[in-house]
Amino acid sequence: MMPLDWCVSHLGIYPGDWISPPKSPPQFGQPSRLDAYASPRHVVVEVAEEDLPHPRTGWRAGFYRARLSVQQAREKLKLK
Repeated sequence: MMPLDWCVSHLGIYPGDWISPPKSPPQFGQPSRLDAYASPRHVVVEVAEEDLPHPRTGWRAGFYRARLSVQQAREKLKLK
């Protein structure tokens, strides 16, 4: 789990990148039986209510789509 400020500076998420509330994880396209075998195509960050800075900053709990590729996110997170 990474702090919100780390995600902002390393993964490039901003308040305007919010895509769905906490109880509604985002879906991209139509579900398929092959989804379990497909490579990831999106970088999604979940921000919990307790991770939010002051409410007037524009952040809200939920899911945010990062502005970088999956490969770039792996490099930032040092994942293979």
